[in-house]
Amino acid sequence: MMMVLCILMSIPLKMMADEVTIHFVDKESTKWESYAAYVYDKTITGNGSQPWVTDQWPGQKVTNSADIETLSNGYKVVTWKINLKSCALSNALVIFNNQDKEKQYPASGQPGKEVKNGYYYYSDGTMSATAPSGTETGGSTGGGTTGPTEKWDTENINRLTEKPRVYTQGFYLAGNFFSFSDPKKVTYDDAVFKFQQQKNKTIDGTDYEIYKVEIPASLTAHAQVMYVDELGKIKSIFGPGTYYIGKTSPNTDMSTQWLSARANTCTPITQENSNYWTFESRNVSAGDYSDGMYELYIAFDKKFNTAKWMIKHIQKKRVAYFISTDPSATALPVYDYTKKRNDTEWQYSDQFFATVYFASDRDYYVISNYINTMVR
Repeated sequence: MMMVLCILMSIPLKMMADEVTIHFVDKESTKWESYAAYVYDKTITGNGSQPWVTDQWPGQKVTNSADIETLSNGYKVVTWKINLKSCALSNALVIFNNQDKEKQYPASGQPGKEVKNGYYYYSDGTMSATAPSGTETGGSTGGGTTGPTEKWDTENINRLTEKPRVYTQGFYLAGNFFSFSDPKKVTYDDAVFKFQQQKNKTIDGTDYEIYKVEIPASLTAHAQVMYVDELGKIKSIFGPGTYYIGKTSPNTDMSTQWLSARANTCTPITQENSNYWTFESRNVSAGDYSDGMYELYIAFDKKFNTAKWMIKHIQKKRVAYFISTDPSATALPVYDYTKKRNDTEWQYSDQFFATVYFASDRDYYVISNYINTMVR
């Protein structure tokens, strides 16, 4: 089983943003012959003021045909990436026009529409957070802020790398965990599972720093540990050599011993190699259900730059994650615990809980894995 990235909610952006993406949906029977987006700061007023964020009127022109998509129903979807510079997103307004050739939305004399990252603005005056499917007959309905729905693909498209990830110092679990991952390769540009430091521990007479990360036990994936230095660069990559983790390794609610980790010695260190853990789902038969989660521990000796590892299985606890769209975000775990069905049987509650901080200037996703056939 692979983990799936799912959209959870959109939280309005209130702080300043470097770049936003907006779309104009031209559904007129006679399509506009050209397109521009004029974005301005509503707080800059008065004679002689220069409120524009894009170029002066008519604004940022579309000159690349790749930015104009024609749908099967004849609609044209035009896309801009707008650098807001010093303008706060909450102050940005947009007017779409046909490059000052007598057509514009909103109409002449009307204020621009509020800029919302990722939104679709229809020529009939409606707007939507979701893309038109190509078979819609209208824009949004009701209050004008909802519209035609279409699945926003997070299963096949890697949304985690739409902006280059920003890593901070520490250990990350890298792998091919997701539904969109290459099944044969460990990837290092979408590592979002960061190890959290624990209490130091003495192992075989040596004092180690201990770090832990939690992952579902129903995953099938390859995994390595990468260390990022204080400059945000990948400094080392560790693995077990070759090691299988599955239904019987470790046994249910048991752990491995502390074993030595090996650093990649290839050049570059991110080159494809076999120094990884092979995880196989513990859900392998209807008669022997053993899901739960793993705690993966890394013990690191700074003095000699050596590491050990241990994996512990926990049967009656599952993990999923929240993550924001911020490029430096890491996955925040939430947990599902078992409950008794009767004196001899138990089941998961299918409700995940944790205390999670939501920032007002972020969008959020859920990362979770699913099982097509539930095994009990």
